[in-house]
Amino acid sequence: MLVGEWTCATAEEHALVRADDEERRKPSAAKRIKAAAESG
Repeated sequence: MLVGEWTCATAEEHALVRADDEERRKPSAAKRIKAAAESG
């Protein structure tokens, strides 16, 4: 990906992809964090 083509949307998507990668590495911790975030 070219840095010059980045927009706020692609930066957000990249952050989400990184979060997904970390979820795969640490599923139990990610599930607890996600559950806490969803419950508020």
